[in-house]
Amino acid sequence: LVISHRGHTGSVKSVSARPSDESVFATGSRDGNLALWDSRQPATRCARTGALYTAPTHQVMAHATGRRPRRRRGIAGDTQQSVTQVMFLRDDALLASAGAADGTVKLWDVRALKKPVAALGAATEWGAPTAASSPATLHQRRLHGVCAIAQDDGGGRLVVARANDACYMY
Repeated sequence: LVISHRGHTGSVKSVSARPSDESVFATGSRDGNLALWDSRQPATRCARTGALYTAPTHQVMAHATGRRPRRRRGIAGDTQQSVTQVMFLRDDALLASAGAADGTVKLWDVRALKKPVAALGAATEWGAPTAASSPATLHQRRLHGVCAIAQDDGGGRLVVARANDACYMY
């Protein structure tokens, strides 16, 4: 072990190394946060254990649902706000993150990680269900979480797998 990187309050669900810089990587967690790390940052010594660790250089709440967290037996926090996937895109300036509950893939400029520059997915494709929607329509329009994302070698297409048994190409 060279050094540990700590900063999430939930378990880490996804990691992506930046192709152009071996010192930089991104993580997504069950806490809903997207974190950017640089292993060249100075380490801090933990007062309790004495272990060295680094904190994230940038961290942003990426896929929060706005709902109060559910408490499920054995699981801390709201698993529905999880960042299920992170991936550096081929252009190297963009980072994609996927959410468990909102069904969106958000694109972030890693040079200014404050808010997403674009969002792809369920909310923008189908809109929110209304009170007048039939039960069948509500099921079809329910936001399905993102399980996986991939990009083709040329960087022109993004494939998104959602928990509704379908893949979408952008």
